[in-house]
Amino acid sequence: MIKKIRPFDTPGTYFHNYALDVIMPKLSHTGWKVLCVAIRQTWGWVDKTTPSGRRERDVISYSQFKEKTGIKSDATISKALKECLDAKYLLRFKVGEHPGTRKPIYAYALNTDYEVATSENEVEATSEIEVEPDPTSKNEEAATSKNEVEATSEIEETKERKKKQKKDTGGVSSAEALSSFAQTMGEIPDPAIIDLAAGRNEPEAVNAWIEAGKRMTNLSKAVRFRTVMRRLLDQVAPPAPGTKRASLARYFETQGPLLERQADQDREPADPALARAQEVWQTALRELALQMTRGTFNQWLKPTQAVSREDGVFVVGVASAYAQEWLDSRLRSAVERTLAGIVGGEVAVQFVVVGGEDAA
Repeated sequence: MIKKIRPFDTPGTYFHNYALDVIMPKLSHTGWKVLCVAIRQTWGWVDKTTPSGRRERDVISYSQFKEKTGIKSDATISKALKECLDAKYLLRFKVGEHPGTRKPIYAYALNTDYEVATSENEVEATSEIEVEPDPTSKNEEAATSKNEVEATSEIEETKERKKKQKKDTGGVSSAEALSSFAQTMGEIPDPAIIDLAAGRNEPEAVNAWIEAGKRMTNLSKAVRFRTVMRRLLDQVAPPAPGTKRASLARYFETQGPLLERQADQDREPADPALARAQEVWQTALRELALQMTRGTFNQWLKPTQAVSREDGVFVVGVASAYAQEWLDSRLRSAVERTLAGIVGGEVAVQFVVVGGEDAA
């Protein structure tokens, strides 16, 4: 079905006119293109999990910059990025490393703290062409204000929770407790995920899940750690202290089988090619987690696993036919683009059902 749009008659990504009136003339044409891609990939996406209500940072590979700007050279992209970073228009954060090459993976964000001193006339000039707000948008503005208030309240609530965490645990925060638990389970903790899980739960819930994970010695350490983290991220109520082992098992059984298979693959890969595919997929998952809402990632991508990679085709295992269809229709292009940025070439993704009732 063909859908027609009017690109100059449709509201989209918003930013201050100062960017067009002053910043654009200062930048080279390639620098402006790169900045526009960063704007589109961040403020251009709604993200209700952030205080601003917009995506605040995104992992953008060189291949994505080249595709979206039409620039062909890595060197030109590098120079344009440096121009924007040096001018303080963009911020860059290292979020990981490419397996094998050890090259850094970066996320980019607009520098929302960037400000300039300008004359009142210049401010008025950049405001003259502002479009009068549509009367029908009042409800949207009211909703936005409400979201901002809720977001501010959530931030304050998180701060208070962190204070309470340290007070209730004798100076040891929930994040520190989770990091220690991860090391006990033989896992390398991801600070961002640890902080997220700790920030979403009361200290009592974090401690209860950690204790439950330690007691389930019939499961592998990898499964225990990953299941505990999954439950904390989903804010599932923990089992009561002293819960018997048989009853405790049901708290771990939902994700256990899939995670057990993945843990087995991590420990004893069938061959080097599979081990490499698993490394690449874990890197891709870390990048993809920054490109979408937490709920979407946790529900559809987090439970997946690498099955194989051969002749440019990356096979990813999913838990059900419904998940296979959903990923195929909604996230295939994002997954292929992310994998291409990691391996440095085109990748075709195939989602297949592994295990469960839907498996062949």
